[in-house]
Amino acid sequence: MQVVVCAVMNCYSKVVGLMPQHAAENGIKAIELGMSHRGRLNVLHTILSKPLGSIITEFKNTGDNLQVGDVKYHLGTRGALSFNDKTIQISLLPNPSHLEAVNPVVLGKTRAKQFFTGDTKRSQNLGLLLHGDAAFSGLGLAAEVMQIYPNIRQEAQSMSSSTTK
Repeated sequence: MQVVVCAVMNCYSKVVGLMPQHAAENGIKAIELGMSHRGRLNVLHTILSKPLGSIITEFKNTGDNLQVGDVKYHLGTRGALSFNDKTIQISLLPNPSHLEAVNPVVLGKTRAKQFFTGDTKRSQNLGLLLHGDAAFSGLGLAAEVMQIYPNIRQEAQSMSSSTTK
């Protein structure tokens, strides 16, 4: 399974903006994205093209359609981006206030997509987890997810430490 875990401070939109192009150029057809609230609204609108009106409407929900859940900006969306005639599907999964709870969901959805699309080499569907605070080892799920698959790569680990120096 291809899973990339990024720990980058204040670079969420940049990572999410650059990763799909790199992924599409390398044969990835779909990205399942999990991220916390930091930078989420920016990613929803600028990267995934969710209309601002839709985002505002979700915030102003008056109860016409009953929604049970968490704060409004934890909602997700789907979109498609094209780079040099290659299209990549991106799904930003809804995330509860328990920030890392989305991690195993991203892994499971990515694995299910690999199975149902016949991606036996696991090279066309990517799970991308963005983690943005320093409490990585203390969060439980973050460390557990890192142990599930032997070929998980940590990207940009040094970026977060170099930006704080």
